[in-house]
Amino acid sequence: MSLGLTAAIIVVLLLPSFTSFAVIFILIALFNIFISPIGSLSDCATISMLGEHRAMYGRIRLGGTLGWGLFAPIAGALVLKYGLNIAFSVFAGIMFLNLLVHQLD
Repeated sequence: MSLGLTAAIIVVLLLPSFTSFAVIFILIALFNIFISPIGSLSDCATISMLGEHRAMYGRIRLGGTLGWGLFAPIAGALVLKYGLNIAFSVFAGIMFLNLLVHQLD
């Protein structure tokens, strides 16, 4: 999971620097290869941490959904005000926080 998060952060930070279609295509392919298992690994870690309280998993997923719903308009406002590049930086920052939380596990 750490490798996937780290690679995703690096690729997302590099992506705005390139204009060549071939380079962007390769970076997007790499990004998808490394980010794909993150959701499943996160779910597995969450269920493991819940232990006997696995029934609480739905509440945790609901919290994530609500967080996404609250943050989406904020992200849109940031993109409108600062341009598309801010989305890459914010994504990298959030993934870095995920990496830090994962390291605490």
